[in-house]
Amino acid sequence: MFIQGHNFGNELIMRCGHVDGTHNSGEHMHQFCELEMVLDGEIEITIEGKNYIAKEGDIAIITPFRMHSFYTPKHVKQLICVFSNAFVTDFLPFVELCKSREKYVFHAPNHLWNYLIETNFQSVKTKLKFYPNEESELIHKLKSTFYLILSEYFSASRATGASYIDNTLSRILLYISENYTKDLSLLSVGAALGYSPKYVSNCLKAIPDFNFRKLINSMRIEKA
Repeated sequence: MFIQGHNFGNELIMRCGHVDGTHNSGEHMHQFCELEMVLDGEIEITIEGKNYIAKEGDIAIITPFRMHSFYTPKHVKQLICVFSNAFVTDFLPFVELCKSREKYVFHAPNHLWNYLIETNFQSVKTKLKFYPNEESELIHKLKSTFYLILSEYFSASRATGASYIDNTLSRILLYISENYTKDLSLLSVGAALGYSPKYVSNCLKAIPDFNFRKLINSMRIEKA
């Protein structure tokens, strides 16, 4: 179980990867939203302790701060995108994106799947950061595609309760992810953000099986 510290932040960031083989990962979490588009084969996905199977034509949406892992028993072809909230901030508030859902995998309706294939979205190149003044056309195209996918996803899956994480915990995790190489403590994190050490500790309890020290060590191990 680990925290992906590089998938935190508020910059306009998207990372993409293409799998043509196997895709296995340990349990992890991050601030960015993750999209899995299955082109061939199937993936076993575990999210918050629940198991899902994503097959050809399925799209998995792992919303921010969900513990999840992947396993492919056989060969699979898929597109993986993780994108910061800056890509969808005009679409819905961050706190809404983070709400617990009744499911995280849905079968793309024909009009959505055909659109993704026709626009060649499944072949999008890997890129780390986008600069609005230089690539506004590409950014608008990607945003509109994410909006369409998320709209279909939210139509297929309703929220199951209160937000899993609020903006306070998001601020704490973001600060830690940017400063974990320093000699951090509950006191120093609280002082930097204007919270008491006890309040910081209580907020971190929202992450199952984690505490402050585990969080710091996880980010350092992931970086190493």
